[in-house]
Amino acid sequence: MKSHGKSNTLIYLIWKSMKQRCFNPNNRDFPNYGGRGITIFSEWKKFECFYDWAMQNGYEKHLTIERIDVNGNYEPNNCNWIRNEKQALNRRNSKFYELDGKKYSVRELSEKFSINYNTFRDYLRKGKSVEQIINNFN
Repeated sequence: MKSHGKSNTLIYLIWKSMKQRCFNPNNRDFPNYGGRGITIFSEWKKFECFYDWAMQNGYEKHLTIERIDVNGNYEPNNCNWIRNEKQALNRRNSKFYELDGKKYSVRELSEKFSINYNTFRDYLRKGKSVEQIINNFN
């Protein structure tokens, strides 16, 4: 029996961690994944299949796997590779605002329009619309 030879790689650690979150009730993150019914595409239970998908879909060492729908499973049509900073914006409690037909987090909007994040957030809390805030600073 021949091993894939990748057990000491970051991609293998990502795969192994994904499986632990979904299937190991003793894993500290299980309540937010497997405990909520989130599972893994059956073919990805084999590392080689997950690895092949990852290599064909933009995996790089500085990226992390993201579930596009945070309530969906780890499966090809719901996963992609993004920077860790960007993934931190994709949480169940994240709020998104629409502007010109696209969805943005407050962080993304504040960076896009060079408005201090806390200022942008405070204006939203006071009931201002995204458009009003942007127009106020232009």
